[in-house]
Amino acid sequence: MSGKMIQHYEAGRLIQPAARTNSNYRVYTHKDVVVLCFVGSARQMSFSMKLISVLLSLWDDPWRSNSEVKQLAKAHLAERAGLVAIDLQVIALLQTAIHERR
Repeated sequence: MSGKMIQHYEAGRLIQPAARTNSNYRVYTHKDVVVLCFVGSARQMSFSMKLISVLLSLWDDPWRSNSEVKQLAKAHLAERAGLVAIDLQVIALLQTAIHERR
């Protein structure tokens, strides 16, 4: 993950700004690294920053139920599946158009 992305996540308050050395290098705790890995993975799966923020707050809440996290993940899966279905329709239309032009 690039320094620019880390700054972006800090500005968006997804992660806490890291402590700095006298040379201005970031210093991370084990939890900081785990959170950064989670954020990076979630972004790769197209989770929005807002949804990642909600998931992180649920992670920090010892009283939260697993069903809340599952519901959010299921909703995201359904949204992504709908987008994939649309993409597949577009691909099929393009393939038809290309084959008709031969």
